[in-house]
Amino acid sequence: MKVMKLLKDREEECRNWRDEISPYAKNLLTDYREIAQGCEINFNGDFGYEVHEGEDKHTVNI
Repeated sequence: MKVMKLLKDREEECRNWRDEISPYAKNLLTDYREIAQGCEINFNGDFGYEVHEGEDKHTVNI
């Protein structure tokens, strides 16, 4: 019964969404977008892209 009530509550919550994604996912996207503003992206012909954030460096192959 507890799981059925949880599923019913979640379904009702989803029906009230105004967008294609959940409010939680929108908040995460906003937070990550703010973090990404401080990143510098450089093309690396061999391995894709290098993303620099402060002293951290990551190689990304999209």
